[in-house]
Amino acid sequence: MRLLFLAMPYDAPADAGAAQTHRIAEELARRGHTVHALCAPWQPGLPRQEVRRGVLIHRVAGRPAAALPALRDLLERTDVLVVQLPFAAVLLAVLVARRLGVTTLLHHVGDPPVVDGAARTPAALVRTALTVLAGRLAAGVIAPSPAEAAESEVLRPLWDALHFVDPEAPAAAHVEALLRRAHDGTL
Repeated sequence: MRLLFLAMPYDAPADAGAAQTHRIAEELARRGHTVHALCAPWQPGLPRQEVRRGVLIHRVAGRPAAALPALRDLLERTDVLVVQLPFAAVLLAVLVARRLGVTTLLHHVGDPPVVDGAARTPAALVRTALTVLAGRLAAGVIAPSPAEAAESEVLRPLWDALHFVDPEAPAAAHVEALLRRAHDGTL
């Protein structure tokens, strides 16, 4: 399969969620899939493109929405898009993928960030609502565990769309099975 991961910066220090997404992408590349990662924002001093452990990384400058033109180009050669959450432009990414007929899965590694402890500000509520809508439009949402999902503002309303990572199986094998089912339309 041709996979595209829309993710946080590939070089984000100490970001456990991003590291998990990157390990899955790299393992899928080792399993023979063509894997690209589109990362925003680009950090000065890093190459705009590089191959790391089989994953072709594309970095885009600016806010996450600035990645949309590059996303559209990469989607032309993609079977399944995996969007790492939180991602500010998740709804736009899902809509572009749907328009191009590309199956999308969301990979939840966290809810949108809470700024200054204000989880219930109008802006925070809108961000959460847009992420939930993106989850409804996607083929499914990969979630870490039922316990974490129960505490998530984003995942609770998407309970029927959730696919939990089996803690006993290698994460990449589980995600690969979900990606195949999503691509085949059997998810």
